[in-house]
Amino acid sequence: MPLIFLGIVTGSWLVLTQRKWLAWIMAWVSLTAVVFIAELGQLVLPERNFDWADVGWGAVGAFSGLALAATFTFLKKSARKPFA
Repeated sequence: MPLIFLGIVTGSWLVLTQRKWLAWIMAWVSLTAVVFIAELGQLVLPERNFDWADVGWGAVGAFSGLALAATFTFLKKSARKPFA
């Protein structure tokens, strides 16, 4: 899950700029596209090959990073609310 840290950074930026959920989905699609393009680049390298599993793990890592950022934001907002 190499993109987990990039997902956290992207998610943090989305939180700070108060983006809507569509931006979160587009961020995940974009991060997954980065992994896909990197895997395509391996087609031109000798002794390297394209692997769908790597694309899948990159997508899972990006989603996990974005989810962590969203979870921390939710916990932070709910911690500020007084108990009724």
